[in-house]
Amino acid sequence: MSYHYSYAMSNREIAIDLIQKLPENASLYEVAREIEFIAGVREGFEQLERGEGVPAETVRDMVHSWIAKRLPGHPLPIGNLVNPQDQ
Repeated sequence: MSYHYSYAMSNREIAIDLIQKLPENASLYEVAREIEFIAGVREGFEQLERGEGVPAETVRDMVHSWIAKRLPGHPLPIGNLVNPQDQ
């Protein structure tokens, strides 16, 4: 499913549009999950606009640290979490 929502759209408009794009047999759980996902993405963009974002390199370091703690001796994931744009 593809989402293309502008900041000009109200939360209500986004929810209505999202629900209309879901299959007729979508459960209430699926509807809630999709709305929660969109709300999280929107909140993330708002945080970035306020300068509250975390640099990608910091996030990569955090993920590497989490993997090392949970899976000692395990190689890093495919691509070592490197952004292709950084290469």
